Amino acid sequence: RCWQIRTSTEASLQPTEGPPPLLDRIRAIPASRRVRLPDSFSQDAAGKAAADILRMNAESKNDILLLLPPGGSPNATLMLAELLQLPETAPTIGVLCGAAATTSQVLLQACTIRGVSRHAELSLRPLDFTHSMNALRFSLPDPSPTYALEDLSDAVASIIQKQETMLALIAARTGISQERILATLATKPDYSAAEAVAAGWADV
Repeated sequence: RCWQIRTSTEASLQPTEGPPPLLDRIRAIPASRRVRLPDSFSQDAAGKAAADILRMNAESKNDILLLLPPGGSPNATLMLAELLQLPETAPTIGVLCGAAATTSQVLLQACTIRGVSRHAELSLRPLDFTHSMNALRFSLPDPSPTYALEDLSDAVASIIQKQETMLALIAARTGISQERILATLATKPDYSAAEAVAAGWADV
């Protein structure tokens, strides 16, 4: 009798629900359909990832898993984000695995399903072009102020255009206005995975 009570109690304490369906879906994606971008990915790395995604899409319309790093090149990000938004492509499940820069957030918003790993912490920051601007300043072939100002003006205009394009993509997917996104980035907020989902940065 004691054995029956003990075993029935133990049975009642066992979880009755399995893993979430999406988790099962992700686990079922074979290694041949998983793409991992390296940290601070360049245009070359984004180009390779794009080629892999196009090949997988041509093979079948099954899920593709895209593992996203903390950040990467703005040019590479915009190129890959444009590909991810193409119609009639295989569903792309993006999973953010660590702290998120604006670039990694852009790619996450371009994915069909936006996921964030359970123990990730999202540290949202505005685009940082300090190193690019310093490199530009010291690489000018003509030291004349006029040339330098024209060159810097073009560079600043390009930076502003990239940031506006990224903000538009994030706003379109999250439903958060560009003004509010800019204000949020200025505060450099940190989110846990659960807080990121609650704030609308991810689905799961």
